[in-house]
Amino acid sequence: MADQLSELLPYYEQAERMLHAVGTKDPLSAYEANHLGEPPPLGPADSEILSFFQRCGMHPYSSTSAFGTFQAAMNALGKLCVQGLPRRCSFRSG
Repeated sequence: MADQLSELLPYYEQAERMLHAVGTKDPLSAYEANHLGEPPPLGPADSEILSFFQRCGMHPYSSTSAFGTFQAAMNALGKLCVQGLPRRCSFRSG
């Protein structure tokens, strides 16, 4: 299984670079994710939860996301939005 994963890693990394993926390295993984961009900052509530988990000896991290911000997703995928209704968008090209 590990051989299959290491065989596919270059393709995953290439896709993550093309999509400008963001996230932080899983502290318990041997996989180096140096190519990931910085994720968006955490809000106050998420920062408190992160700190709590760290104080409890856990190792939280930001999972990989192909789009760091809503705007980045819109720029990459195109958009069709109903004016005046936030978040009522579908991701369609054209």
